[in-house]
Amino acid sequence: MGYRSELKLIALGDTAIKFLMLLDGESRKTLEEGAEFTLTDTELYIHIRDWKWYDGYTVVDDVNHTIWEITHDNPDAEIGMIRVGEETTDVEEYGNVGLVNLYTETSIARY
Repeated sequence: MGYRSELKLIALGDTAIKFLMLLDGESRKTLEEGAEFTLTDTELYIHIRDWKWYDGYTVVDDVNHTIWEITHDNPDAEIGMIRVGEETTDVEEYGNVGLVNLYTETSIARY
């Protein structure tokens, strides 16, 4: 099965369009087919559940690089992504999660 992650990415306004324009076509297709992918006039929302998210995978590298490229050019760009792994301490933030109101929360569940 391997190590799995959950991710949420939000990009607002022109940043959403820029993200999609910079993202490789095959990576966009993979996201559209394998994730909850919503694009409105004001927002891009991507929710990925139960994916193997490893550096070196094409779509992973492309998404990470695209977020870096956007925020490198504009430190206040309205784009953010959070990845949560299977371990409780495995949480990574990319971009400007606070600007897009994206955050993690902890809860207790019974299996």
